[in-house]
Amino acid sequence: MFSGQRNSEWHSRARRPVTLTRVKTRRIVIALTSAGLVAGALTSLGAAQAAGTWSTPIVISPAGQDGTSPRVTSSTDGRNLVSAWTAQSGLDSRAVAAFSTDHGASWSDGTTINPPGSAASSLQLAGSQDGRRQHAVWRDFDTADSSTRIRVASFNLDNKDVLPARGWSDPVLISDPAIRAQDPDVATSADGRRVTVAFHQGTGADDRVLVRTSDDFGATFSPAVTVAASGADTSSIHVVSSSDGSRLAAVWEDRTAVSVIRASLSRDFGTSWTVPQSLSRADQDSFNPDVFITSDGSRMVAVWQRSVSGTERLIEESASTGGAWDAAEVVSTPGQSSINPDITGAANGSTSTVVWANETLRQVQASHATGTTWSGPVNVSEAGSQVFQPAVAASVDGSRVSAVWQRAGTSRQIISNDSSDAGATWNTDVAVSAASTTVGNPDLAAASNGFRFAATYSRSDGSNNRVEASSFLEAQPQSIDFAQPAALVLAGGAKTLTATATSGLPVSFATSTPGVCTVAGDQVTPVGVGSCAIVARQSGNQEFQPAPEVTRIVTITGGPAARKPQRLQCAQTPPRKLKRQGTVTVLPRGCRTTAGQKVSVTVTGKRKDLRNIQVVKRGGKTAIRTFGKRVRVTVTYRAPATSGFAKFKKVRTYRT
Repeated sequence: MFSGQRNSEWHSRARRPVTLTRVKTRRIVIALTSAGLVAGALTSLGAAQAAGTWSTPIVISPAGQDGTSPRVTSSTDGRNLVSAWTAQSGLDSRAVAAFSTDHGASWSDGTTINPPGSAASSLQLAGSQDGRRQHAVWRDFDTADSSTRIRVASFNLDNKDVLPARGWSDPVLISDPAIRAQDPDVATSADGRRVTVAFHQGTGADDRVLVRTSDDFGATFSPAVTVAASGADTSSIHVVSSSDGSRLAAVWEDRTAVSVIRASLSRDFGTSWTVPQSLSRADQDSFNPDVFITSDGSRMVAVWQRSVSGTERLIEESASTGGAWDAAEVVSTPGQSSINPDITGAANGSTSTVVWANETLRQVQASHATGTTWSGPVNVSEAGSQVFQPAVAASVDGSRVSAVWQRAGTSRQIISNDSSDAGATWNTDVAVSAASTTVGNPDLAAASNGFRFAATYSRSDGSNNRVEASSFLEAQPQSIDFAQPAALVLAGGAKTLTATATSGLPVSFATSTPGVCTVAGDQVTPVGVGSCAIVARQSGNQEFQPAPEVTRIVTITGGPAARKPQRLQCAQTPPRKLKRQGTVTVLPRGCRTTAGQKVSVTVTGKRKDLRNIQVVKRGGKTAIRTFGKRVRVTVTYRAPATSGFAKFKKVRTYRT
């Protein structure tokens, strides 16, 4: 999914996360049944208190208007968020959007994106992976001719400071203005370039599910393609996209005598679609479909609720790998009333998680699948109050899952819970919103790592319903890679230490053995012989927990053992002075060092002195011949080192 994703799927709707967010419009079916707990009620709740926290909610819609049905998308890093909602004031109904570029810490003012003289509803939202491209679709009621039309507007974050549109394009009309159109949904590719809009147009025998696509970020759209000519009362259309936009899946509800869930697939960017397949039973009503798709489009999973009786409603699922859909499988508990399913999953399809409201138990419940095997239901929320409208989102690997929902009763609030094992177990309920007389329409989006979530919902301020936004953050773990430093020599000087943290944050160093070594920055300096303990640390920040410290022990030695000096040994001691004229032997034959090494001689001096001497090397001896001039030269004696002796060097000055 993408920024609107909800999780692994390439969702492109405003609601969930991971790669695309997407949101869905729901037909809320509320049947107030007995609140008594059934025997053997499921218990997979309260495994641990959630380590993260929800921020203080921020009101993002203006006063004096009713903000309803907000949608939210998130970039994969959770930094760029976009929310869109319907703002109502009297008979005026507008599609409004706002954005945040700081993880939801602050939000822009709302921008109206539908044209004047129209009333917006059924708004949906999809975003790119980086959150910089967004696409909103809605139904407009034209007050001039009472027609209902589908319009799309696209957002470019690069133009966010350009007034008055703040990055939003002019709306594009994509339905036939002469025919009633409604129930739109939108999906997008990872980069936001490819946009798919599904809606139904017409009534009765002329009712059709249509798709229009764009490959230029929503600037222009292809002609409408008929996905289904159902001749039925169609509603609850949802469309999802693979990350490249080539593979698409659409599900919807068709109602004639019975409401049936149908699905169709495309493998060519929406150019053609498979013959619609009925997923649900033909003899019992089914409602509220949802669908998710893997990032490569190789697997789709659809969920819905089926009405067995007035007190029994079941959550069912069906999957497809690009061909026929599997037979429906029940994932909720038979004999109970379960409604309003919402689904998410890993980008590669390894896990799937669906949540729903259980009216019988008055709890939110979940079931998760590893591959194609579904677990039994587990409780997500605490029991006691009626719950409505659960929404779910997940990390890109599907392991970290969060859900939000509306809790009714005397304290009406938006509540959340999270799971770190793909929904197998859940933590403890936490409040996202303050209590209010009216609160609802929660939506949820996730960053790809699942340690950040963003929620939007509407809540009464006493006069109007206002859209609020809150962000969840849990610091994620990190580790340090600190390679073992090489042994050090006491006189070897400072050496550079190297370590990295998986968070990318800088690593600091310290020593617990200051008598053996000192540490300054990334430099370690030996000051004594022994074991030097070096500790690598990363203290973390808002995003990352402190890393476990890593200690390395470095051995410091005194270096090689001191070697003895060599001395010159000659049978005849060389003279200390040259003759004014004549020859003087400066290195007699047979001279060696005390280590037995041969000795070499070099003679140096000023040019005028060297012109008046002659160096004679013959028969193992070295002599200097002078010719009556005053001279001064330097004679250097050298011998190489041995295993027990240092190298030999001796310098003498000779003059006449």
